[in-house]
Amino acid sequence: MVMQSQVVASAFKSPGLTAYKRSYQKKGQKDIHEQVFGSLSEIVGDHHVPKRVVYPGCHRHITASLCFPNMDYVDCDKKVANVYQDEVVKDWILSETQEQSSTTTTIARPKWTFTCTSYAAMAQNAKFEDESYDLMISLSAGIVSEPCSRYIRPGGHFLVNDSHADASAAFVAKDESSNKTAKLFRLIAVWKDGLWNTADLEDYFQTTKGEYISVEQAREAAEIGSVSKRSFRLLKGAPFYLFRKKAADDGDTAAAAAAAGESKGQSRKRRRVK
Repeated sequence: MVMQSQVVASAFKSPGLTAYKRSYQKKGQKDIHEQVFGSLSEIVGDHHVPKRVVYPGCHRHITASLCFPNMDYVDCDKKVANVYQDEVVKDWILSETQEQSSTTTTIARPKWTFTCTSYAAMAQNAKFEDESYDLMISLSAGIVSEPCSRYIRPGGHFLVNDSHADASAAFVAKDESSNKTAKLFRLIAVWKDGLWNTADLEDYFQTTKGEYISVEQAREAAEIGSVSKRSFRLLKGAPFYLFRKKAADDGDTAAAAAAAGESKGQSRKRRRVK
């Protein structure tokens, strides 16, 4: 007799879904990024959960659609397109989100687009309007922040890791619209030990010599890659970083003071993600 679970599993089989699971669900374990994405509301607030999300350099990382219903995926590799074009994948995402929901509210079928293009060419596509996204994701996809930060709305967020030095690039990025000394992003949280932390943020992106990373060092990190070959070492590191893009009403001095005050004081209330 065929078990019900086997019947359900057989309903979600496709080359695209198989390729995704092979990359992101090792040994049948859930993708850790699902925890990271799903707990963003702890930092941004339930009323500011991102409605529009762009993910340049997405590869086959459809996990984001388990947490964000409206996604625009971007990658220059045509080989990953099958994941986003497969209706079975959408059925699986819908099934997963319904299973995880704690309410009886009907969950809408996930919506997403996939655009096969380079970061630079995104500017030529009318779909990608400046300052139109609440959140941008960059995970081990090169330096996404430099060509693509234009798409994040003021006050929007940037979720990034530093595997390819993109978090470092975001930390030193300047707000060219105002002056060359104002920072474009403010670090508001780091992911450590299964939860978002807002305490002691001033320790991040400092070198072991007690100085904050410079533009030149961020560029060096991106070009060299290997940590052991860099001319500097960072005092602390984290798997993921969350930045907030500067809004028009953010004063440079006020923002810096707020960042220091939050990081040196008590961390915000947060829960451990299981």
